[in-house]
Amino acid sequence: MLTHKRTKLLAVRMPEADKRRFKSLAASRGISLQEAVHQALEAWESQLQPEGARPLGRPKSSRRR
Repeated sequence: MLTHKRTKLLAVRMPEADKRRFKSLAASRGISLQEAVHQALEAWESQLQPEGARPLGRPKSSRRR
């Protein structure tokens, strides 16, 4: 579920037919296309992580002291 955090725009280019198909699929499940994309990215992230690994977060600073 989306929270009330500060948000930024993420733009994705795709064929119009794909956009309509995904939007229709999301609507059939009672969610917005925005929420569907958010859920898809969360699911993708969980597949990338080995079990027990901490979730992706802010990258550690690459600056050396």
